[in-house]
Amino acid sequence: MAGSQKNSQRTWAVFGACAALGAVAATPSAQKLFRSAISRSLVARTYVPYAGDVLSGILMPRTLHDPGFGRTKYAAGETGGALIRATSARALGLNSAVNSGTMQQIEYTTTGLTGQVLTCTGSVYRSRNPWKGKGERPTIAFAPGTQGTPVHCNPSVAATVGLQLRVKPFDFISAYEQPAINYFVAAGCDVVVTDYPREPETNTQLYCNHVVSARALMDGVRAAAHLGVGTSNLGLWGFSQGGGTVAAWLEDMNSTDEGRNYAPDLTPLAAVCGAPPSDLMETLKFGDGHMATFALPYALAGIMASDPELAAEIEPFMNEKGRRFVAEGSARCVVGSFPYSAYRTTSTMTTNGKPLPELLDQLPKTVEYLEKSRIGRGSVSIPTLLWASVNDDVVPHSTAVALAKDWGITLDSRKHMKLFGNNVANHLLPYFRHLPHDANWLLAHLGAQHREG
Repeated sequence: MAGSQKNSQRTWAVFGACAALGAVAATPSAQKLFRSAISRSLVARTYVPYAGDVLSGILMPRTLHDPGFGRTKYAAGETGGALIRATSARALGLNSAVNSGTMQQIEYTTTGLTGQVLTCTGSVYRSRNPWKGKGERPTIAFAPGTQGTPVHCNPSVAATVGLQLRVKPFDFISAYEQPAINYFVAAGCDVVVTDYPREPETNTQLYCNHVVSARALMDGVRAAAHLGVGTSNLGLWGFSQGGGTVAAWLEDMNSTDEGRNYAPDLTPLAAVCGAPPSDLMETLKFGDGHMATFALPYALAGIMASDPELAAEIEPFMNEKGRRFVAEGSARCVVGSFPYSAYRTTSTMTTNGKPLPELLDQLPKTVEYLEKSRIGRGSVSIPTLLWASVNDDVVPHSTAVALAKDWGITLDSRKHMKLFGNNVANHLLPYFRHLPHDANWLLAHLGAQHREG
C-alpha cells in the first residue's frame, strides 16, 4: 500500500511539474518572449498555448462547462438553422496573445430523420487573429470525428477541459481534435462545429447517419450566421465520422432527389474529407474483434434509437452479453469505452453465434437503413481533398478507393509504416501528421495569401 501511495505521489509530482511548465508558458512574460518566433508558425501558435492549457489543467482540473441546454427536443413550428441559445465558454488553447479566439456553445434547430425539426447543439469559434488573405474572413464548417455519443463527450463540452479522467463511473474525455480547430482559428478563420443530432425520445446520438449529420452541420452554419459569422467564404473539414458528414454534404449539394439539396443558400468553396466511413456496414465488419470494435455500441445504439422497428428487428438476436456490451460501450467517450468494447469477440453476444456486423447484414430493415446513409451514389462539384491511409485500422482503405472511383476524383492514399497491432493509431496518426498540409490546402482555396506551417 505504501509503495502504491509513493507511486501515485510520484505520478502526480510529474504531472504537477509538467502543468507548472504549461502554466509558466501561458504567462504574459513568457508569451512576450516567444511571441515573435511563435507567430511565424501556425503549428507553434496552435500547439504551444494548447499544450500549456492542457498541462495546467492537470495541475488544477477544470470543470466541464455544461451549457444546460438539456435533452434534444422536437421544435414544432421552427425551421432548420434557427438559433435558440448561445452561451460563452472558455476553450483550451485560445486564450493567449499568439492565438486568441472566443467560443460559444449554441443550441439550434435542424431536421431529423423523419423530417421533423428538432434541437441540436454545437459550438462557434470566432477568431481574433487577422485573416491574411483575399475576401472576408473564412468560416470552416467542422464535422468532428468520433469522440463518444454521451452528451459529456460532445465537442462543445469537451473543448472546455481538453482531457479529463472520470473514476465513478470510469470514463475519459478527450477533445483530441481541438488542435485542428485551433489551427484554423490561428489562421484567422471562424469555425462552426456540430455535436451531431440526437433522437429526442432517448437522447441517443444518431451515430454515423451521414445524411442527418450533414444537415446538422449545415444548420449549425446557418445558426452561427445569427451571431455574425460569415457564410460566403465557406470551407468544409471532416475526418472519420466527420469525413462521412462532409461527404454527405458534398453529395447533397448536387442531388435532385426529393428532400435533398438541403441548404442551397450555403455554397462551400472547397472541402477536406478524410477517412470517411462511406459504407458503415463494411467499416463495422472491418473493425470487429479489434480495438475499433468500440464503434459498434455507438452504431447499434444509434440504429435502434432511430426507429422502433429497427430495434424490434435487432434486439431478439442479442443475448444479455450483447445488450450489456451496447449499454456500457455507448455510455462512454471513445477512450473510456475501450475497456468495455475494444477487442471484443461479438459472436458471443448474439443468440445465433454470428458476429454482430454479420448479423446486421442479414436483417432487411437494418440493411435498408444503412444503405440510405451510404456515400458514393452522388457526385462532387467543388475542389475536394479526399484522403485515406493504406494501413488504416478503423476505416478500410478499400471503401475510400471505391468512393473516389464513384466520385471520379483522385484519392490521396497515404502510406505510413504500420504500427504494431490494430490499435486505432494507424487511423489517427496520419490525420495529425498531415493536418497542417491539409488545412493549408483548404485555406489556399479560401483565399489565403501564404502557407504557414
